[in-house]
Amino acid sequence: MEPCLNGDEYEYIITDAVSELSRGAYSFDDQRLTLSGWSELESSHVWTLGKKSTINFNIKDFAAVRRLNLQLMPFGQQNLVVELNGIEVYRGIPSTSRQVVLPVEGILQQKNELRLFHPNAIKAGRNDDRGIAFAFRGIEVE
Repeated sequence: MEPCLNGDEYEYIITDAVSELSRGAYSFDDQRLTLSGWSELESSHVWTLGKKSTINFNIKDFAAVRRLNLQLMPFGQQNLVVELNGIEVYRGIPSTSRQVVLPVEGILQQKNELRLFHPNAIKAGRNDDRGIAFAFRGIEVE
């Protein structure tokens, strides 16, 4: 996955546009995911950047999928709204349990866009001006 600087954020581009997810777990750096509104990839995760991030993906046998589990770790207390293909599927303050369960039955399509809205993104550190909210580790398709 090659990063492409798009303004102040990195966008990671799918190398094989016809690759699809099926049931199972996928890491944040899986080449079948297109990330936008995220910081640079780190060894075990990638941070949201700013107040909105997206994950685009294709999924095989989408009608059989009942839920998606996002592996997210909040940076402090963070509000989160998640939309799948323009329909809200989650609103809340995720705990440090690191898993956000998204009911997706009837919403999931072959081509999908998850939009994560995280309005409380905060400065990462004294010498780090990035506004971050969540570390994304992966996604599970059930």
